[in-house]
Amino acid sequence: MLFNVIARSLRLKLLLVFILLLFAFIAIHAFIRVFWILPQFSALEAASDLKDAQRVVAAFDRIYDELETVVYDNAVWDELYHVIKKENKHYLRENYFLAESFSSLKINGMHFYSPEFESIDYLILDNLQKPLQNSIFINPTEEIKNSALISSSDVLNNQRAPVFKRGLINDESNIIMFVSGSVMPSNEKGDIAGTMLVWRYVDERVTKLLRQILQSEISLLSLTGEGSIPETAFHVRELELGKNFRNRDNNVYLLFDDLEGIPSLMVSYRAPKRMFEDSWLENSLVAAILASFTLLIFLFFLLNEMLISPLKRLRNTIRKVMNEGDYEGTTSIHRQDEIGRLAHLIDILFEKVLSQQKQLVAHNIELRELSDTDELTGIANRRALKNYIERVGRELDESGIKLSFLMVDVDHFKLFNDEYGHKAGDQALRAVAQTMTEYTRESIDLVARYGGEEFAVLLMNIDQDKAVKVATKLCRAIENLKVENRASPTSHYLTISIGITFSDSVRNCSSETMFQMADRALYQAKKEGRNRVVYLPCKID
Repeated sequence: MLFNVIARSLRLKLLLVFILLLFAFIAIHAFIRVFWILPQFSALEAASDLKDAQRVVAAFDRIYDELETVVYDNAVWDELYHVIKKENKHYLRENYFLAESFSSLKINGMHFYSPEFESIDYLILDNLQKPLQNSIFINPTEEIKNSALISSSDVLNNQRAPVFKRGLINDESNIIMFVSGSVMPSNEKGDIAGTMLVWRYVDERVTKLLRQILQSEISLLSLTGEGSIPETAFHVRELELGKNFRNRDNNVYLLFDDLEGIPSLMVSYRAPKRMFEDSWLENSLVAAILASFTLLIFLFFLLNEMLISPLKRLRNTIRKVMNEGDYEGTTSIHRQDEIGRLAHLIDILFEKVLSQQKQLVAHNIELRELSDTDELTGIANRRALKNYIERVGRELDESGIKLSFLMVDVDHFKLFNDEYGHKAGDQALRAVAQTMTEYTRESIDLVARYGGEEFAVLLMNIDQDKAVKVATKLCRAIENLKVENRASPTSHYLTISIGITFSDSVRNCSSETMFQMADRALYQAKKEGRNRVVYLPCKID
């Protein structure tokens, strides 16, 4: 009966066609959203979540790098090398096992071991600087010896260069993050004297530091107890693009393993709120259905211009951004309809990912600056000096730049420390560093703390005669500071000795030779009475 009615009525036929077209439109729109738009959004969201997770890992690496800087600045030092060789516990307790140092370095424990992994001495403090008696590092297990301590074979396998290890360890109910390094001579070559190991508890202080680095709320949970691991938790070693890290509540859980490869620490944080609806039926689709019923007759003429072309542009824009990783691009669609709102959401998502990229770059730059700066004086440290002189050495022949290298030693500094105390010694070193910076060209020269009371200065595009004049001015400037030094047999005031060498070609004088010749010149300056400048030409023996 109904078929006959429809067959006799063109209006009903058209109505039926409109209804079929409307259902077809709904089906097409849902198909595009489910199999095209939503996967693109999910891919962008996954890329953003991956960068957030990588920022968390980078933040942990920053804390490890701070511990490694402590180990590097001390373990690769001739004086400590001889102290460990002789197992001089008195020296360690007088110079290293200081509660103030532990507090400023934010560490809980410091241990020294022989090459046979026998404990030489150690100090363990809680966060209130009270001594502790128990630690997993006092009598290390075979697992800790193999994974955390450094043997002679480790150094040999690393071409006799310094070796560093890091990781997490369970100590009863606590999680510990540690960094260990081989105790080596200052030239970073030779036999190992032992292992220096520093560690800190993964506690509220670490949580607070991570929050400061990431500028977001984050929580740490130790898995040493009976805490359950969420099904959506991911190991940091499994982080890769294409995985969905967040759960339905937008929470992310990252697992960090200990030395045995067992999850010991879980980091949780809330991912940014999802910028799109993940269901196929949404408000824009309902509005489109109502509008399409009225405008269906014009759909054929307007479909290509109003729907297909913008969607293709959106797809191409998203694909281009994903392929090139350039999130500064926009959809360039400025409309008030559903497609315009969709494009606006994509632009917002692009802006958010770009902002997170810039934050990651800024954090990496900050980490790099921290790793290249001497904590006491604020000038470059030995690592920065080494990297800089190697780069300059590679460019020296091509650019024709002249390079003068100064090795500086504060005269009788140990006597100064014994007379006035380490606090006065630190102030004196800061004054020396500031004065040398003022008397050099900040834009092209480099002043670095080489270690202890030794400094190094690189003077760019300056010959040996002018370099000697600069060095002489530095000697006079330091003495003119009139920092009293009653213990010095050289002067009533704090003074320095300087050794200089000069090079205009890496073929004539490599960076290693420059170090050696400047050090010889410094030795000669001290031998001749200190508070003076000695120049030796840089030549290969």
